[in-house]
Amino acid sequence: EQVAAQTLNAMESSADHYSRFAGVDGYRIAAKSGTAEVPGADGKLSSIISDWSGIIPADNPRFVITVVMKDPSVGGFGGLTAGPVFKRIGEFLMQKYQVPTSAPRTDAIAVQW
Repeated sequence: EQVAAQTLNAMESSADHYSRFAGVDGYRIAAKSGTAEVPGADGKLSSIISDWSGIIPADNPRFVITVVMKDPSVGGFGGLTAGPVFKRIGEFLMQKYQVPTSAPRTDAIAVQW
């Protein structure tokens, strides 16, 4: 339980870096982004997969959303490409299910970039 809480806290600090692209106003998010090159039929690296998996709200988890994009047209980083799709889905879910807004964060940890 303690390790899970620490991991969630680290993921929330990581998500803060992309809050402009993937944040949902009023809600804390814990997330992990990813980017990978993948081989085509000829075995050469020819495509990019970007993803964003997030938990919302981070202080009282209700939903886990994963967005995976193949060959995104804008950049390759998951937070910049799949993050905005997560944001739209998260906004919809918070409104549809009338999820109360998050409590302020009091235990943020430092994240090195």
